Amino acid sequence: MLIPQSEIDRIKREVSVEQFLVNPKRQGGFLVARCPLPGHDDKTPSFRFNLAEGWWKCMGCGRGGGGILKFACAYWGLSWPRDFPLVLERLGARRGEPAEHRYLPPGIKGTAATPTRPKTWPRLPDRAAIAVYRVAAEMWATNLWRPTNRDALAYVRGRGIPDALIRSEWIGVSTDTLGAALRERGLSPEIAHGLGLLRWDGHETFAGRITFVEWRLVAGEWVPVWATARVYGDGAAWDEGRKYLNVRGDRLIVGLDHARQGREVVVVEGVVDRLAVLSFGDVAVSLGSNQPSPGMYAELRALARTRRLILFGDPDRAGRKGRLRTLATLDLPPAAEASVADLPPMVGDPGALLGRRDGAAIYRAAKEHARRVDLARFGRLVSICHLSYETRKAAIRARTRMITAAPPPVRRPGKEVDVMGD
Repeated sequence: MLIPQSEIDRIKREVSVEQFLVNPKRQGGFLVARCPLPGHDDKTPSFRFNLAEGWWKCMGCGRGGGGILKFACAYWGLSWPRDFPLVLERLGARRGEPAEHRYLPPGIKGTAATPTRPKTWPRLPDRAAIAVYRVAAEMWATNLWRPTNRDALAYVRGRGIPDALIRSEWIGVSTDTLGAALRERGLSPEIAHGLGLLRWDGHETFAGRITFVEWRLVAGEWVPVWATARVYGDGAAWDEGRKYLNVRGDRLIVGLDHARQGREVVVVEGVVDRLAVLSFGDVAVSLGSNQPSPGMYAELRALARTRRLILFGDPDRAGRKGRLRTLATLDLPPAAEASVADLPPMVGDPGALLGRRDGAAIYRAAKEHARRVDLARFGRLVSICHLSYETRKAAIRARTRMITAAPPPVRRPGKEVDVMGD
């Protein structure tokens, strides 16, 4: 079946050339970045994208055009207009009538006339919150290298994380001094309380934990927008909470904007797992959970339009189930590239490779044996499984209605008579 015009309009509306650019900077009504087109090793930013009109032009290689479709054709080295359908599929278009599109969680065709996939994107903090995050990130990173926190630094180094990666990723430790630091800089502790960085009594929520900060590119500047923290030893934390604690607000994919700099992205669960992949020289993002939020799925789905995803994780049943659930919920188009890689059973999660001498070799071997997923076939299997599940649920509901609708039997001494019988 042909791709309907409604899908073409949706792609033009939802996909932008900006998503393909690495570290773009705003200059008036344009975004300026290094040329992302193949065959052009751009040393200085020479690519221009007009935000108002949508046209683009590289002043170095001379290629240009109007709209996302012609740009994607040039980006993937395809021919216009011969490869027009392939370009649309790679951008996420679906064939058939709009009412027949399969959005996940997968539904049965005909049950809904409109798509059910939520168009939810995580909300980034405002300027006031970013200012608080910046103070916290700088203070945590500085605390880690103080002599009084040598136990925290020893723990991070003991996990096999190199010092250069510790500094570049702004890994730190919380020592319950954020409230005083905010007051010294004239910032409101109320904002930190709203973000979940301070408790109601004024103490830090992350006190006694190793901190990890997510940085995003906002208006051409790298700013801290989210944080999580981990207990690093017995008695280090001041509470008996969970091993990991997050700030309030929408959860974010860790390392997302940095991942846009590579053509291949490794997807892992934990923040330490991501650090392991980074230490081996690859680009990676962390979901932080085996059940990401809808907003995180939206971010990952947009990343998959232009990057190859490798879902890396534990070889056990729970790990494989989590990766398959992620793929099913992403509902990637058949033209996307996605692979699944399993570590050896004796290793566990990717973070465990940091402390091993053969960790890099094990990682490379697992990556080389990654299995590419046939997304078209996988999508059909998911639909069949969902249909079977919905059929079983409908049968259970019908049986329940029959049981609850039937009147109770009449009990008599020595004999039981069913009033529905003869």
